[in-house]
Amino acid sequence: MAHDPNDPRTWPNATIVIRGGTRNVGHLANVMTRDGSWSVISEPGVAFQVLAASIRNTTLRRTSVQRVLVAGGRLVPTRSDDAPPFHWDCSA
Repeated sequence: MAHDPNDPRTWPNATIVIRGGTRNVGHLANVMTRDGSWSVISEPGVAFQVLAASIRNTTLRRTSVQRVLVAGGRLVPTRSDDAPPFHWDCSA
């Protein structure tokens, strides 16, 4: 089945989603409350090493698009010249 590159709900369940940084869940909850989202890197069919290369942080957290969606999250594209490749905002 084909996927829509702008609609993560159509992506393969195992599509990798990466968040860089060492902040704990409490910090992420505060960011979500303040900003409504946090940034992640993801793209269907792109290897972990390629996705990880666009993250400045040396600590990475990995999950799947399926886990994000099952938890009630959604990914919103944030493509711009200033954003890293494969950048998305993750929100509730």
